Amino acid sequence: EGRMALASVAWTAGDRVEAEKQLGLACQRLDQLEADAINRNKINPPAQLPPRLLFTIDDGVSALDISCTRLRNQEFLTERLEWPASLQEKFLLVT
Repeated sequence: EGRMALASVAWTAGDRVEAEKQLGLACQRLDQLEADAINRNKINPPAQLPPRLLFTIDDGVSALDISCTRLRNQEFLTERLEWPASLQEKFLLVT
């Protein structure tokens, strides 16, 4: 989430190369987190399903609930991530 915001700010500032770099790193990391969560559940399935595998500082979105595709959805940015409109506008310019 932080890399997406950083990409948005860089894009708005005109640093397209840095914005694309951060966006690529964010998508790569999200894919890694999702694969790790899936593999962890396959190797050692929990007796009970945990509420979510949380990885954000604010415990808002789990590894299996976020992806680059979902981040392109304005409703997701507003409802789940609670990003302010100004950051959403910047981010949607990058994607």
